[in-house]
Amino acid sequence: MAVGHLEVVSQSAPTPGRSIGKVAFFDENGDPIDLGGGTVTVTWADVTGKPATFPAATHTHTIAQVDGLQTIIDDYETRIAALEAAAA
Repeated sequence: MAVGHLEVVSQSAPTPGRSIGKVAFFDENGDPIDLGGGTVTVTWADVTGKPATFPAATHTHTIAQVDGLQTIIDDYETRIAALEAAAA
């Protein structure tokens, strides 16, 4: 069974011995992987790609560096234009 990725959704380091909540695993197609309903333990050391410091250092990204952001912006621009046209 291949695991696509594990996404860290918190900006703060977990408290040792405390649950980090529910974790979902996805295959390379983005489909959820059924782990059989059992408990899975993931140690902090097992999480890859996490920042070295918390919170992560302030930084910026271009629109192109954020997956799907340009599509969202384009959609909002289309919706705003439609609202403006309807109000005119």
